[in-house]
Amino acid sequence: EMHGEVEDKRPLFDNLDNELSKAKLVNEQLIHSHSERDVDLDRYRECVQQLLEHWQRIQAQIDTRSRELQQLGRQLSYYREAHDWLIQWIQETKERQEKIQARPIRDSSSLKEQLQQEKKVLQEVERNREKVDECEKFAKQYIDAIKDYELQLVTYKAQMEPVMSPVKKQKVLSASDTVIQE
Repeated sequence: EMHGEVEDKRPLFDNLDNELSKAKLVNEQLIHSHSERDVDLDRYRECVQQLLEHWQRIQAQIDTRSRELQQLGRQLSYYREAHDWLIQWIQETKERQEKIQARPIRDSSSLKEQLQQEKKVLQEVERNREKVDECEKFAKQYIDAIKDYELQLVTYKAQMEPVMSPVKKQKVLSASDTVIQE
């Protein structure tokens, strides 16, 4: 979305650059014909150049942020997929465990049956330990990546601080806090 907005402004900057080129030509003609020059033209040229450079940095920043957000989205989806599976499995295992424990023990064979079912649940828990570790790994990767992204964003904002108006400043909420809480 932002990239589109930036591209929509491209003709404005091209026009500004063209107008500056025309002004330079007129200034050169003034110098040749009247030995006079526009004293403000150099200042305008410098301002336009700074504006164009600033605009290019903004475009580069948007492209970089877009790529990084796509990567963060992939990492978040890996985590969410593992997390959702894990939550579902935990819920199902808890329900099975409750059913096993809800059965009354009448004799040694029912006790033996209950112990076998409990043992199966325990084995399943041990087998799925790898899935828990994987979910934790994805969570850590996402948290580290989002914190790095947020640090880069804060650094960039600090660099832009002198240029930005106070109205444009926004507070950044950390997306990693949600994953940490989960």
